[in-house]
Amino acid sequence: MNAPILPALRTMETESMDLIYSRHVLEQHSIEARILLQHPGFKSAIRNNQFDDLPESFPASRRNIQAVFKECQRILKPSGASIVQVAKKKYGVLSEATLQAYEPRELQVANIGRYSELIMLVK
Repeated sequence: MNAPILPALRTMETESMDLIYSRHVLEQHSIEARILLQHPGFKSAIRNNQFDDLPESFPASRRNIQAVFKECQRILKPSGASIVQVAKKKYGVLSEATLQAYEPRELQVANIGRYSELIMLVK
C-alpha cells in the first residue's frame, strides 16, 4: 500500500497475516499525521526547514516506526514474519535491543547499502 501504514495496520485483526513485506523504506509510509501535527516541534521544523536534521525524538522517526513494528507483531500469525527495509541513519533507534523487546522468535538485521538495512522478525 502506498499510504500511511500505521492506521491501516491498526484496523487489521490480531494474528491475521503470515507475512508483512516492505519493498521500500518503511518509514516513508508510516507517518501518522495526527501524531505529527500534535508534536510541538513540527511547526518549528517547517519554519526553520529542519527536516534533514530532525532530533531522534521526533514522532515521524522514533514513535511512529516503533508503533509500526509493534502493530506488525500484533497482526502476524504465530511463526509469521515481517521483512522491512529501514533507513539506518535517521532510524538508528531500531537497535537490536529495541527490536528484541517485541520478543521475536528470530531476528535478523542486514546492511543493504550505505543508508539502509533489512530487518526480519519472526513471531
